[in-house]
Amino acid sequence: MNVARSKDEWLAARKKLLAKENELTRLRDALSVERRALPWMRVEKYLDLVPKGRDESGEAMNWLRRRDEYDR
Repeated sequence: MNVARSKDEWLAARKKLLAKENELTRLRDALSVERRALPWMRVEKYLDLVPKGRDESGEAMNWLRRRDEYDR
């Protein structure tokens, strides 16, 4: 339960929380860097979802993007 505190107590608690938030941001940023560094691989299964059949021209991704927008 929240209890009224003095301005000094609030400021100290806020600074402590801010330090934790900053650490979380640094950890999230580091994790994002690691994720982006993962090797890429070709995803074959989506190429078969194109309505016209197998298509290497990028139409598969365009079709999936439109489908994703429709599903929202």
